Amino acid sequence: MSDTVVPPAAPPSPMPLFYTRPRPVEPAAHGAKALRDDPDHGFAATTNAVPLNGVEFGLAQRSYPIVFSGQGAPFPVAILGLRTDENLFVTPARRWIEGVYVPAYVRRYPFIFIEAANGQLILAVDEGGDFLVPEGRQRLFDADGKPTQLVANALKYCGAYQRNHKATVDFVAALRAEKLLVENRAQATIAGGERIALAGFTVVDEARFNKLPAETLLAWRDRGWLAWIYAHLMSFAAWDLLAAAAAERKKPA
Repeated sequence: MSDTVVPPAAPPSPMPLFYTRPRPVEPAAHGAKALRDDPDHGFAATTNAVPLNGVEFGLAQRSYPIVFSGQGAPFPVAILGLRTDENLFVTPARRWIEGVYVPAYVRRYPFIFIEAANGQLILAVDEGGDFLVPEGRQRLFDADGKPTQLVANALKYCGAYQRNHKATVDFVAALRAEKLLVENRAQATIAGGERIALAGFTVVDEARFNKLPAETLLAWRDRGWLAWIYAHLMSFAAWDLLAAAAAERKKPA
């Protein structure tokens, strides 16, 4: 029987999670490049938490505990596993479990916005993964060097993600201003009596939340934040789902 404390997110790094060599999408570098045809979530198989925007809480709470990272500025994360190098939702075939909501941060990869010197956001693609191939059906540029619909869709998706991220940052700032985020930990016992404790994250203090003034609650309702908080609190039931999934994975093949 062991008692292991596992933080819910990896330490900060110079690059965003999953990305190693993001480069602006441009014909000179990617004119003949394409994305792999086959879906592959292997890049996320060894991470136990990913960022989550507030608009996703309603869908994500069915499968993942939603907590706030305790390192640096808090931000919502979906807990994917009980160990630092474990994602219980990526199968041995490198696919996300069918029927389970895939966080937008995962679906965005390998594209991302990077900020230019003048503050402009530029679409980039991660060249450090194995998503780019020399040729294929999903080309980034056509024969005339013009962006394909794939790039247009990536621009639209990253733009929406950026707006939702900004809304989530505002939400977290409001939670912190009201001192609603408190440190928490979770414990799970899986097959063989192994005990795992997760720490290093914060959650909304429900008692403090219930004491907020009516005018604050009304303002938060109008911004959609009340639904986010309720989904966050409801997501705690998913800790049992993670424990059951960890026990199932531990069984001999």
